[in-house]
Amino acid sequence: MNIKIPFRREEHFMIKPDEKTAIVLWSHAGYKVYSAEETRFLEMWSGVKTADYRFSRDRALHLTGILLAEYGAIVYDGRTHRMEKNPMGKPYYKDSGLHFNITHSGDIVACGFSLDPIGVDVECPKRSIEDVVKHFFSEEEIAWISKDGFSNDRAVLLWSYKESYLKQKGSSVGEIKKLKPMVCEGQPVSNYEDVRLFREYTGTAEGDSRKESGCGHAIVACTAPGIEKVIYRQIEAEELSQLIKEIAGKSTASVSAAMKMSL
Repeated sequence: MNIKIPFRREEHFMIKPDEKTAIVLWSHAGYKVYSAEETRFLEMWSGVKTADYRFSRDRALHLTGILLAEYGAIVYDGRTHRMEKNPMGKPYYKDSGLHFNITHSGDIVACGFSLDPIGVDVECPKRSIEDVVKHFFSEEEIAWISKDGFSNDRAVLLWSYKESYLKQKGSSVGEIKKLKPMVCEGQPVSNYEDVRLFREYTGTAEGDSRKESGCGHAIVACTAPGIEKVIYRQIEAEELSQLIKEIAGKSTASVSAAMKMSL
């Protein structure tokens, strides 16, 4: 089903992923409210039910992830794609060469897009993960995290590096302890094994000083080695609401046309 983004965007915003560029779209979704009608439509569209989510906020995060995935797919080739799930439960587009990966934490949802497998992770912690660090991180990593006293921001950033790598490889978080150190010469690596790692700040860190020092909440993208840059773009909640209406309208029209042809 062919479709257009239902609102104007600057030309540079509509950049598509290619052999050297990956895209990450992100949105604040903690206060996004989906109507019962919108929820039913998105559940039908994605094939994923949200009834298992106890809190409406968790449902909103999940639905926003679906919409970001659709947004990126439409920018890529001008049409929507129905989601499928692999044996591990990871969503993918069966009829497209576009790879995507969804992540959410706190009120932030992000979706990365690439022509090769991509892993994306964002963490917005509400508590210290110092105990996790002691159990899962190497001595080199702990030294970087603790060089000016334990930094939860640095610990969480490095955890996102690890999770995004595992997601790019299609592995589970249970493999995290087996990973080689992601710190070299006192800094997090950008080239690791056969992948590249990129990070961008969402603006949720408390103050510019944390962002300037390399800490704070970040979205980490793990890509194929040929990727030279990752472009990050924020999508407003209002734009996602417009997108639902556009997709739903086209879907209804398609179904109605098919029914008439069958008569």
